[in-house]
Amino acid sequence: ANAGQLDEAQTQFTINVPNDATFTSLKFSASPSIAAGMIDSLEYLTGYPYGCVEQTMSRFLPTVLVKQSLDKLQIKNDKIQKDLPKQVEDGLTRLYAFQHGDGGWGWWESDDSQPYETAYVLYGLLQAKKVVNADPSVRYKVDESAIKRATQFLKQPLVDTNDYDLKVYLAYVLAEAGQADAALARSMIDKQDKMSLNSRGTLALLLKTAGEQAQAKTIVTALEKLAVETNQHAHWAESDANRFRW
Repeated sequence: ANAGQLDEAQTQFTINVPNDATFTSLKFSASPSIAAGMIDSLEYLTGYPYGCVEQTMSRFLPTVLVKQSLDKLQIKNDKIQKDLPKQVEDGLTRLYAFQHGDGGWGWWESDDSQPYETAYVLYGLLQAKKVVNADPSVRYKVDESAIKRATQFLKQPLVDTNDYDLKVYLAYVLAEAGQADAALARSMIDKQDKMSLNSRGTLALLLKTAGEQAQAKTIVTALEKLAVETNQHAHWAESDANRFRW
């Protein structure tokens, strides 16, 4: 139903407009569910321009994740069902073309491979593979050799880096690829003061994937206590020293 079909009691709300507001119009949109909002957002993402590896992934990965979410919610959308295979195939083709001889990805085809970019792409490929495994009707396939080469590339940067934000992300993506290292995950628990809050959340995911559920829950509980809460929302505030550097 649209807003015009709802009765007056259902549509009454208050908007506080600043005295110095200069806009001449105000646009509202409403979605009957989170799923509808995801569909609307996906339509925006499909128009995201292709460019470097990061831009390609910024279109490819959300498309795959929305498909996963709709499947879990058992929601069908004819447009997505029709358009998604071609969108994913285009993204996969472009990502394969950008993969370097060493198995990694950089920003472009001919630059140096970067650990973070490689992990980001590998994570996207793994999510796409999950969609394929969960839905036999999906027409695209994920290249296992691309996953294997990227997994191999990331093993050395994981050892070499002293950046714990990067280390925990690489370890988590490798765990998603079936290369979980529980001992490494546990060793990073005492390094949380060297991580951003976002990376601490990633560490919790890593521990869970590695079978360390109790440790993961402890980190999540600690993060909940660090949330900044107001009457309307909750958020986490990062210090400048702990922002991402990639």
